[in-house]
Amino acid sequence: MTETLNIILGIGTIALQILALILLYTLITKKETWISVRIKTHAIRASLKIVLLGMIASLIYSAGIGYEPCTLCWYARIALYPQAVLFGLALWRKDMSIFMYTQVLSVIGMIITAYHAFVVDFGGTSILPCSATVSCATRYVFAFGYVTIPLMAFTAFVVLFLIGR
Repeated sequence: MTETLNIILGIGTIALQILALILLYTLITKKETWISVRIKTHAIRASLKIVLLGMIASLIYSAGIGYEPCTLCWYARIALYPQAVLFGLALWRKDMSIFMYTQVLSVIGMIITAYHAFVVDFGGTSILPCSATVSCATRYVFAFGYVTIPLMAFTAFVVLFLIGR
């Protein structure tokens, strides 16, 4: 069960990374692609889906499977979870100005998760204190030889940021 979930979320992460590259290409070249037009048309709905999937995945890993979140995971959740409420309200009100607020949370999340991915993949220790029961360097997932939980979160934050641009 856990391995299957890791593969599914790994594939989803790779798909989001491809989407991030397409959105970055669109941003840099100012040439719209059919994917970027579709995403921009449904930006709030797409962002809400990404946030909800991230929330569900994090809760399955912690509450369902039993992976204890480290301190950096909790900080990333603090940047992610409020976006569900913000995008939900924005969808209800059809308010595109929400990205002005969610982008700040996405940048904070990108910084935290980029640092966390570095600690997991290269650093080994964090300069921030981690809980006594689980280290921030613990690697629970390693799908396709590079997809870890911090990388999943980082990818989601990057895509959320780029959708709002």
